[in-house]
Amino acid sequence: MNRDWSKTKIMLFSKQLSLLVASGLSLTASLQIIRQHHILNQRLVVRLILALEHGSLFSEALVAEKAPLIFISFIRLAEAKGDYLYGLKAAEAYFASSSKFAANLKRVCLYPCLVLGLACCSFLFMLVVVLPQFSDLYYSFGIKLPTITIVLLKFFNLFDKYRLLIAALVSMIAVLIVLGYKLAHKHLLPVLLRLSSVRRWIGYYTTYIIALQLGTLLEAGVSLHKGLRLLAQNLSRKYLKTYVSVIYKHVQQGKLLSVALAQTPLAASLEELRQVVALGEKTGRLASILIDTSSNMQELIELKLKRLIEILEPLLICLVGLLVALMVLALFLPVLELSRVL
Repeated sequence: MNRDWSKTKIMLFSKQLSLLVASGLSLTASLQIIRQHHILNQRLVVRLILALEHGSLFSEALVAEKAPLIFISFIRLAEAKGDYLYGLKAAEAYFASSSKFAANLKRVCLYPCLVLGLACCSFLFMLVVVLPQFSDLYYSFGIKLPTITIVLLKFFNLFDKYRLLIAALVSMIAVLIVLGYKLAHKHLLPVLLRLSSVRRWIGYYTTYIIALQLGTLLEAGVSLHKGLRLLAQNLSRKYLKTYVSVIYKHVQQGKLLSVALAQTPLAASLEELRQVVALGEKTGRLASILIDTSSNMQELIELKLKRLIEILEPLLICLVGLLVALMVLALFLPVLELSRVL
């Protein structure tokens, strides 16, 4: 997503604009006030104001500024109803939920990643900078180094000798990953889906995304066909775009959404979503049931992530302790031998 149109910025923009419009201000006057609050890029807001003053619709101005399609859809719906407040509040609700979920995921994953990163950096610093200095000192006294110190020194010498080759290989792998993303996505994902744990997590995430976006669009009055088409255009994950496009084609052929969900490659992972959709189709409350499902799935994902982190934390602590112990032994076992020589 464009940085000028991040989820948090759109949520704040929709919230502020809806409050100003609800107070009786025109859209142009509301944007003039928002420009002073620096919620969005000031130049972007100025261009929106100029477009409105020249007679363009708000949705047309947003298209010119490359706003997310789903946000534009809410505004177009509001223009069709003649009520910008309606569309802005729907957009605020959607992007508030989406940005909150992303923020919670980052918060949960930040600590273990930070601990692991600091531990690896510390170990590399000790290995590359400190250990060679100590080894020169020990060799000058003719001390026989213990096995663990010799192994680490050989690893350092190997790294130092082939550092350019290692850097080239890492760069090449990075380039291949970037260039071969589509190929890797096409062939790797089906393999990963054979793993029950991976399939389960992909099912959780896919259920959350489809339920939240489709439910919000249906709640705002968008038709099922148009909602699926917007999803296929707006989703950032390639595999999601592919599967939603498959679902959209089945629905275009006159099939129920629950039937279409059962005919995708992710059918086994989306069984819960299919059951919920079938219930919504029977009761005529598909939009509200999808929104409730997205909220429940968000809580479930966050809970499972927290439990996973609780398991990983002691493992990370043990890993850090192991790295520190290796370095301490490599550095200070020769000290004992040095004390005997002296």
